[in-house]
Amino acid sequence: MTKIELTYKDWKFEVDRELTKKEYTKIDKPSDESCGCGNCLNYVDFREKVFPKEIVELLNQLGINELKEIEISHMAKLKNGLHYYCGWFHFVGEFNGKDCSIELPNGGFTIDFLEVTENFGIGFTKAKTLSVFEINEDLVQVEFDCKIPWVIDKNMEGE
Repeated sequence: MTKIELTYKDWKFEVDRELTKKEYTKIDKPSDESCGCGNCLNYVDFREKVFPKEIVELLNQLGINELKEIEISHMAKLKNGLHYYCGWFHFVGEFNGKDCSIELPNGGFTIDFLEVTENFGIGFTKAKTLSVFEINEDLVQVEFDCKIPWVIDKNMEGE
């Protein structure tokens, strides 16, 4: 494994960029495209506008294809009309810095995102939730949340 070192904000990463890129080439369709529900299709239609430029650059440096999320979840329609989504990617490597996954006293967890823009946040954790990678060691989960408009004709699921 050939690791390169990167820094983003207060995090330091060691990443096997080539192995990560190789794992993403094996993903035919990301989960949101495979699902086909209105909530996922809305995200897919807006996907290319979700990530701030600095995040696209970071994901590229990590070997992540930003068009192949491991998972996307529509969390809520907000009072301002935007829709709140959370999702994640994986990369092969490790990180030093704040782990965004916070265990709650009564069980479960929450995610503490770093706000990059008003409508986008990011964090990193050692979780490997729903990983589709063949390699299952040394994975870092890149968590993100975003607030986006409804852009498709199909109704939101649950409406």
